[in-house]
Amino acid sequence: MTTTTRIHSAGEAGFVEFRASPGHRRPVAKRGSVEVVVIGHTGQVGSALVQRLTRIGGQRGLPELKFSEGINRSRHIFADGREVRELPRASGSLGELASRLGSRRRPAVIVDCTADPDLPRLYPDWLRAGIGVVTPNKHGLAGDEKLYRAIREAAQRSGAPLAYSATVGAGSPILSTLRRMRQAGAAPSGITAVLSGTLSHVFSAMTDGASLSEAVADARSRGFTEPNPLEDLSGRDVARKLRIMLREAGLDEIGIHREPVVPDAPARSASDEPAVKALLESLDEAWRRRLAQARSRQTVMVYLARFGQSGATVAPVCVAPDSPFARLAGSGNRACIEWPDDPDCPMDIFGPGAGTNVTAGAVLADLVEAASGLAR
Repeated sequence: MTTTTRIHSAGEAGFVEFRASPGHRRPVAKRGSVEVVVIGHTGQVGSALVQRLTRIGGQRGLPELKFSEGINRSRHIFADGREVRELPRASGSLGELASRLGSRRRPAVIVDCTADPDLPRLYPDWLRAGIGVVTPNKHGLAGDEKLYRAIREAAQRSGAPLAYSATVGAGSPILSTLRRMRQAGAAPSGITAVLSGTLSHVFSAMTDGASLSEAVADARSRGFTEPNPLEDLSGRDVARKLRIMLREAGLDEIGIHREPVVPDAPARSASDEPAVKALLESLDEAWRRRLAQARSRQTVMVYLARFGQSGATVAPVCVAPDSPFARLAGSGNRACIEWPDDPDCPMDIFGPGAGTNVTAGAVLADLVEAASGLAR
């Protein structure tokens, strides 16, 4: 029998629930309870998420979210009621989650709060086992097409929820807008967007007089950057977000031209914090001159993601001072999406685009929605 699909957003951009064929039975939650396993529970977003989990426990109308395990690079904690056991992380522990959690009566959701490019390769196994996956990790949704297809197919076949609103816009309804319009048979004719809260903050600070190295250090201290800030400065993170947007709109494999803030070759050699700092300081003067040239032309420089008839790009761009992209405050994100039927009235979506609390809030919203589907 053909599998049917139900898609809904509940105010968040990236929640997708696939309803499985009648032959598949997911675990039914006892008293609406769902186990939650957080990978990266000691990182900035992961630890903020765990704190929020303890605060929402037992709220009326919400499923009971039981934080049962936390896993990082070296440690594995097990929480059972009031007892917490912490053990060294065993080899293969992540690969065993599918069989271990999938065999239990209580449904489970795995939350990947890492930026690990390899971890999404396990998503299909988890989803096929009926385990929900919630993630701000962009690598699986934006990377290799074969893996992306495997993730989506596993969710569709099993009925397990797959939620990823925090991958783009930190939970702003960008992805849900694209998905709903795709359901209505519409594909965007143009996208212009600031998609990196980090680069939004960095370019805003440089416009106000900070050097590149100072602006990045400040963004890092506020929790805006990826674990390695060169990932943001390379433009790869923005390219991944644009790729996720295009895939959500049904525009799967359009090439994206990328112009980095920091050249790729020296960035590859900067493998530790002192090297990153030295690299950024070596580029301070060049970026001072570039920003001065923008000011002399009465323009403001921002890092834009764009899609249109000429293709897709992510690059530093000079815009007019009254452009909505020039007026973004702090780490703000903004996406203007044009549609063929109404090109003169694009959809304008904006909000905070980075920060530990913003991202953790988006992940928690996805988690509650995913758990609600499992606990029905």
